[in-house]
Amino acid sequence: MFWQAIYVSAELSAPARQLPLAINTAIPIIILCFLAANAAYYILLPWKIVSTTDSVAVVRKTPSY
Repeated sequence: MFWQAIYVSAELSAPARQLPLAINTAIPIIILCFLAANAAYYILLPWKIVSTTDSVAVVRKTPSY
């Protein structure tokens, strides 16, 4: 894994500045996406279903006709 960072940094024009910037930008974006997905589960699924299971993403809401 570390050797891949060497190849990436070789392609950058200023790796000492760009690599930390990319890492420090990507990690908060990933965390925000994770929080947004969890918020969507709690908003879209009824609390009765969310509170009874550990795998919220597997449960789907049944359509009401």
